[in-house]
Amino acid sequence: MPKLTFLGHSAFLIESSKARLIVDPFLSGNPLARMKPS
Repeated sequence: MPKLTFLGHSAFLIESSKARLIVDPFLSGNPLARMKPS
């Protein structure tokens, strides 16, 4: 069963036995974001 961890502000870590995924939806319009939404 996947585990969901709140990392702060709007970021979450989703972990399963096979993968880890960090989600932070504040990419659009954020001048400090190193990545852009795709």
